[in-house]
Amino acid sequence: MSHMDQAEEHQSTAALRSEAQSTSKRRNFQHSRLNHNKPSIRLIKLHPELSEAEGFVQCKIRHATIKSTYTCLSYVWGAEDRGRWIVLNDELMWVRENLWHFLQEARRKPHIRKGWLWIDALCINQADNAERTHQVGQMGHIYHSAERMISWLGMNRVISEYLAQPPKYEGNAEIWDDFNLCEYWKRAWITQEIVLARQIVFMAGDVEQDEKVLVESRGDRCSATQAHLTPRWCRRQAEGRSLLGLLDWHKDKQCSILRDRVFSLLALCNDASALKADYETPDRELASEILTCCKAELCFCAVNLVIRTLKFRGDLNPKHDIGKSHSIYFANMTLPLVQSPISESERRPIAVLRPFNKTRHVVVDLDLICDQYRGFSIYFNIDSVSEDHHDYAYRAASRFWVTEFPARVCRRYYYAFSDADGRDLGLEFHTSTGVHGCAIELSPSTNSCTISFSLEALLRIAETIRFTGRHCHGQGGRQEQSSVLQLC
Repeated sequence: MSHMDQAEEHQSTAALRSEAQSTSKRRNFQHSRLNHNKPSIRLIKLHPELSEAEGFVQCKIRHATIKSTYTCLSYVWGAEDRGRWIVLNDELMWVRENLWHFLQEARRKPHIRKGWLWIDALCINQADNAERTHQVGQMGHIYHSAERMISWLGMNRVISEYLAQPPKYEGNAEIWDDFNLCEYWKRAWITQEIVLARQIVFMAGDVEQDEKVLVESRGDRCSATQAHLTPRWCRRQAEGRSLLGLLDWHKDKQCSILRDRVFSLLALCNDASALKADYETPDRELASEILTCCKAELCFCAVNLVIRTLKFRGDLNPKHDIGKSHSIYFANMTLPLVQSPISESERRPIAVLRPFNKTRHVVVDLDLICDQYRGFSIYFNIDSVSEDHHDYAYRAASRFWVTEFPARVCRRYYYAFSDADGRDLGLEFHTSTGVHGCAIELSPSTNSCTISFSLEALLRIAETIRFTGRHCHGQGGRQEQSSVLQLC
């Protein structure tokens, strides 16, 4: 479609919306408040006939709980500027085009319209963040409590033909591609919906087909894009997984609100019961809550995974004086400190104390912490330059380098400084924003060191050293089952 065609379509849609509002005597629908102290929801029922005055689809809506009998709808919202009016409780409500098509088809089917439906766009007041938080918090229960789920695949004629006679098209790659690659499978919420649904009925146009018939017809032969979302595979893979493990599979799913990539998995994971869906939580706080819930798998690559999922860049210039307080530190790691690098056969998480141009550096090869970061190291300059310095009280400015071997290109420069006691080495990221973020403390015997990171420091490191590999689940590719990086 050309830009001119899109503009004309947008104008016609806007005109349709404006004309109906001006000619109809109905007012716009307003949701009445739900009781957030119980598992309350709204349900709708379709009327078979169109409204006499305007010719709109008609529905009624009521308050209920998840103990009611109802069917859930799973579908793609579609473009915001393309839609139609419907009548809801004798009032006007604007719905997007894909949902309108479903309502048109469903009102003609007695077995659908005689029951109650739960449809998020209609049953949740999308303008009320408090209500969205309440409803999303019980979304897993809503889908699991439903009698069945209708997976609406739109008005695609090819998919309708496939659903009508799946065995007929066995081995037909073109037909399978239309089904497997349709936009529906790219949605963030689809994973939870399929895993938790008791019964799934796929619907395209006026054709319906039970999930079991499709599974028997296709087996496991489907596109890689949709392979992990066949009901059988999805349920098996989601069972017992951590939040980070699920995010690793679904971090690129589509949603209008990026944090829904996380919220859509909360009902499936085994380690995030403390994380609540909240649309008003600032991004930085949400990132902190995710990593805190997943502390058993905390790693630099876990921070990177959260950044990629949320497309998040935190406030890297917090107003903290780390020379006076340790309260800003989010995580740390304590490593053996050795005088020379270890052999390849002895690879384990360590820090190395190295001389360099009459100064000493503590060097941490990140691939010893996480094998996703091969070729990257962190350097701390701990040179003691004061004549009256005490042992291990390092007062010199230091630098934090991110270097990629073998070129050893300096990616970032930072200054470090000692605290008031001269015992730790605080580290300031010396960029254009002057971020504080790390500290290193050597043990009295200098046989170990503890490196502490603020959340901002972890975010900056993860941004600096981006990778596209899999999350290591805190094991760094090693045999150990515990993470080197620990919450403070």
